[in-house]
Amino acid sequence: MTGAELLPRQLLKLKAVVYVRQSTQSQVMVNLESQRRQYDLVNIARQHGFIDVEVIDDDLGRSASGGLRAGRI
Repeated sequence: MTGAELLPRQLLKLKAVVYVRQSTQSQVMVNLESQRRQYDLVNIARQHGFIDVEVIDDDLGRSASGGLRAGRI
């Protein structure tokens, strides 16, 4: 059974959002495997049947201690 068969059709009509997050520039530069795995979630969402997948990664390397981040809703 594929992911698309497991999820309701109505759900798959919605947008999937992948939020890629690492707080510091050091994490962005060193934790490449973590970052790759976060971006891989886009492909996983598509494999499960989502057509509209948005990636939010505007605030990679920015600490939350500075207030609102660019990618934050």
